[in-house]
Amino acid sequence: MNALRKWKADNNVDDALVPRNTKVGDILLGENIANYRKMKKKYDQGQDTYLTAEHISELNDEGMVWGDVNDYKWNRKYEKLVEFHADNEHCDVPQAHPELGYWSNNQRKAKANNKLDSVKVGKLEGLGFKWVI
Repeated sequence: MNALRKWKADNNVDDALVPRNTKVGDILLGENIANYRKMKKKYDQGQDTYLTAEHISELNDEGMVWGDVNDYKWNRKYEKLVEFHADNEHCDVPQAHPELGYWSNNQRKAKANNKLDSVKVGKLEGLGFKWVI
């Protein structure tokens, strides 16, 4: 847990989205995090694992993301878009916007290629997101 805390402090983040190849000292932190996710699935299915409820609680406290990491990241960007909308009363994010420009364009491309699920499309449309600019 100390390696995770150090990595979070060094990277000024509040979650445990550690890239898989990350090392902290001699600890393969990224691999450890990936293994925790695998063990949590086994734990949830009632299978034997070294992961305990106490470990899970500690990891939760450190911002562990157990589910689909891509969905988690998408939802974080969506929350930023909600903030942008609240501040600007629209979702026409400039391409040069540091957090949302590239992401917004990727949502348009994904929808055009039928790779954006209907729930995400609905959330974006609920904000008045424009698919063609």
